[in-house]
Amino acid sequence: MQQVFTAFARQNAASNKAVLEIVGKLTTADQTKDRGSYYGSLLGMVRHILGGEQLFLGMFKGFLAHNNGVSATLAGFDGVPNTDDLDFAHAAAELTKADRAFVSLIETLSSTDLLTPVALPWYNGKTVPFYFALQQMINHGQHHRGQISQVLDELKIDNNYSGLALDALSA
Repeated sequence: MQQVFTAFARQNAASNKAVLEIVGKLTTADQTKDRGSYYGSLLGMVRHILGGEQLFLGMFKGFLAHNNGVSATLAGFDGVPNTDDLDFAHAAAELTKADRAFVSLIETLSSTDLLTPVALPWYNGKTVPFYFALQQMINHGQHHRGQISQVLDELKIDNNYSGLALDALSA
């Protein structure tokens, strides 16, 4: 199971990198223009992906506090930061940092860690195996990258980061 999540974490990082490269080439005006999405602009969506990753990583650190490797890997993720004021360059740098931490986290997990029962607040504290929480983080990023893709499609900007890259399978 760890190999599957390693591939997903690597793909998450590669997809975010592709999005950041595309959005990073746009002007600040294009990055910040309200596109009618829930998070407004492309920058707003990037900030939200970042905030989600930081939130999840902070929760994961708490869920697996018994694992010293996880605690060390996630030392910089301690709660819900305010990403609303970050410009694109800073949001991109922080998202890249969070992606690296997510890949490192997966690589430090044991089979026991993946099965650790955790309570998810958005399911009214329902207890699920930790691997389910990992999948929730992956789904969150995919969902919001899909929103970004739709905006880029409307702008006629080529973007394709939806398939699992074969290099995500290699160690």
